[in-house]
Amino acid sequence: GLGFLFLEIAFMQKFILFSGNPIYSAALVLTSFLIFAGAGSRWSRHLAASPRGPAHILWVAALIGGVAVCYVLFLDGILTWLIPSPDAVKGAITIALVAPLAFIMGIPFPLGLDQLGRSAPALMPWAWGINGALSVVASVLAALLALSFGFDVVLLCGALCYAGAWLAAGQGITGVV
Repeated sequence: GLGFLFLEIAFMQKFILFSGNPIYSAALVLTSFLIFAGAGSRWSRHLAASPRGPAHILWVAALIGGVAVCYVLFLDGILTWLIPSPDAVKGAITIALVAPLAFIMGIPFPLGLDQLGRSAPALMPWAWGINGALSVVASVLAALLALSFGFDVVLLCGALCYAGAWLAAGQGITGVV
């Protein structure tokens, strides 16, 4: 929850600067994140059903962290280069840049819940509670980090959260790490 919202909030801010319209941009980024993360969540069923289902959490978390770092390195330059584009093109660019990351961000939580449900179903309420609590904390913490260090640091912290998930998942999957 923390990593997801860090990335989502940082993207909303970066695309507000790109579009020049905070309401339009926030609505488009948020909608894109929700739709594509939902699609990734739905697609995660295919991964969970495979023989190496739990191991997929590792590569997905690593992929999210890697893609987030690429966005830190290249997103500002891409958006600056595309600022002169018409509004409709900016909307399509926003969706195209959000969609891949949002899709893969929708995969780890359902895979983790599936794995937890099989190995320790009594911990499912804790998983939901911790995710919810960190989601609430994320908005305030992202704002504090952004004010102190900038939104690139918020993106990097989101990537680090997924790196932590990768490490935690690796501890629970024997023979994979």
